[in-house]
Amino acid sequence: MKEYIDTTSLEQPKQHTLQSQSIQNSGFELIKACANVSKALAEFCAKNQHYTLQNIDFRLQNLRFFLSEENPASETKPLLSNALKPIPKFADILALLESSDKDFASSEGTTKIELSQAQLDALISSPLYDSAYFSISQVCDMRVFPRVLEPLFALEIDSFKVDICFDEAFCIVEDKGFIEDFYEQVKSALALGGVMLTCKNEVEQNLGLILESIAKNPAKKKEIFCLLKAKKYVPSKQARFRFVPQETWEASNGKAPQNAVFGVREGEQIAFLYKPLLGNAGRNLFGEYETPKSIDTQKLITTRQEYIDSSDTVEAIIYTAKKEGFIRIENGEFKFFQIPSGALNTRNTPPLLGGGHIDLEISCYDIAEDAIGAGVWCEVGSLKTRGCIAENTRIKAHTLIVQGSTHKSAHIKAYAAQIRTHKGKLECTHCAIENLDNGEVIAQNAKILRANGAKIATDTATIHELKSNNVVFFAKSCAIGQNKGGQNEMIFCANAGGVFAKWSKKASAYFATQKASISKLAKLAEVWENKQGSATQFLQKMSGFTEYQKQIALKDEAYAARYKEALAQANVSQILQGKIQSLQKQVLATRNQAITSLKTRLKEASLAIKEVWGYDNYVFLAKPDLSALESSQASKKNIQDGNQNDSQNNALDSSKDLDFGSGFFGSSGLDRDFAKAFTKVNAQNALDSLELKEGQSGEIILDENFKLKSK
Repeated sequence: MKEYIDTTSLEQPKQHTLQSQSIQNSGFELIKACANVSKALAEFCAKNQHYTLQNIDFRLQNLRFFLSEENPASETKPLLSNALKPIPKFADILALLESSDKDFASSEGTTKIELSQAQLDALISSPLYDSAYFSISQVCDMRVFPRVLEPLFALEIDSFKVDICFDEAFCIVEDKGFIEDFYEQVKSALALGGVMLTCKNEVEQNLGLILESIAKNPAKKKEIFCLLKAKKYVPSKQARFRFVPQETWEASNGKAPQNAVFGVREGEQIAFLYKPLLGNAGRNLFGEYETPKSIDTQKLITTRQEYIDSSDTVEAIIYTAKKEGFIRIENGEFKFFQIPSGALNTRNTPPLLGGGHIDLEISCYDIAEDAIGAGVWCEVGSLKTRGCIAENTRIKAHTLIVQGSTHKSAHIKAYAAQIRTHKGKLECTHCAIENLDNGEVIAQNAKILRANGAKIATDTATIHELKSNNVVFFAKSCAIGQNKGGQNEMIFCANAGGVFAKWSKKASAYFATQKASISKLAKLAEVWENKQGSATQFLQKMSGFTEYQKQIALKDEAYAARYKEALAQANVSQILQGKIQSLQKQVLATRNQAITSLKTRLKEASLAIKEVWGYDNYVFLAKPDLSALESSQASKKNIQDGNQNDSQNNALDSSKDLDFGSGFFGSSGLDRDFAKAFTKVNAQNALDSLELKEGQSGEIILDENFKLKSK
């Protein structure tokens, strides 16, 4: 948020003064005649060191506006003095003020004029408001008090416009007092940002339209709304260049390597050179007359290759790719990158990013050679290599075939992968691996011929030959043909892969968001409950006054403001409590749906081992860390010769949990009773030991966005 400092000094002994009331004694402190809200609050905190800008709040009172003559930079002579009459341009403004207020009379030598409301309305609706021959300043009193609640909105302020966005916990209460308080919060925040509140009526009108829009469609609360714009002033727009492939990639992945090239399709609009646009002079939102900056032209992007076409429109020059490939901008030119015919390495290949529509095939004479060398970064649609993938490589493809091996430091993401020998990290939907040698796999479906020292997380796993020291997380089924080793761990984990993993991750984020919203709304309800109680007492006290006593009391500005607040109070806290209960009901329904889904998966989970050679292998239950499920204990069940043996029970070492990917939550735990029921065939009878509470899950149905819906 831009901080604006109003340097216009008022003709008063002090810029602002502090009334005798203190926050400790009266609950607020009144700061008089503030010409700069931000500066006044900073000075207040400096004098009261136990307060900071973070733990105080404020509201505006007695807002006034002053007009004075301004000498534009282009003028050398004074425009108004005791000896000379006003020149016509300022005289026009004085005439406007006189015509809008019959009690107003200008006089020579006037340096600062306090505007009446009628004069202010006439001025801001007149074209003269956007002239350069006067300056306008605002002065207000501020009621400062301890902050009890963070605002549930945020403003983005500059001299041309103000945008507003809302917190997830923001809600609309159809109550006059609540709406008026919200309006006052926004106007106070605008003043803090330096906005001239000559537009306060427009602020309230626009806020009303925004709230009406959100009330009709609550999903709009996530949007950013334009709250204010300068009437005539428009800043200049400088020439701007967009390289779309890089911009799109960085939006999801962060800053791209400096020498990267980006995949483009034939006919794709790859770049826009927006033309500069000279703005309009006028009065900005800070009340200042502003002349737009001059504009600079930008050098055209050129190409020596005939693969780029350009078209000229009113707003921009549009560049279009005439062929598929990888492209970058180098020294102000478009350049296509020609992929080498042989093996890729960092000497001949920059990072290939965003090439999801491009197919690539690389062959080496010797299958043991590196088809993709150390440190290469490659993103393509399909990748087929006759050779190996070296260390520190990053591969992303829709389909991947590796007729060699992957290094242990290689990181691969794919939809479907077929690998001869895998030692690195693989995240995919489907995979078929001949030799999984100390590698790591996250997949929905994994088919593995031989696994040794591997870490696997999957919905369904089919392993023909299981050797030693493997950890297999599975959410649905695990089928093992031959168990030829020991110290293997088969762990049922509902979040290991697939649809439930994504749902539970989304549910976890939903829990966190709603928990924060409920906490904020509860604090807001408490604030309004306290207001309601004190307002009732205040009004009861006022009802005992005579009419004369009431008139005397209301002459005090602070007392008058309190009386206005008390009249506007309503039963807001009860309305907020209802909204809190609605959120809590949705959270409970989500929790119960997660439990029901987990119980269903437990019923269907299966572990099948065809041949067991008599080595020590273990079966675990890993409980997902949803708010509805907690597990603080861990135990181990030994399966020997395919038979249950209770002689060995040990704590599960959390270091054996998978340490990559985000398909499941937190550390894994093991349930002893579940292990007893979880035979080598299935977990059909495991539910009785979990003691999961269904709540009202049978009565509530949720859609995929965790919103209540009718059956």
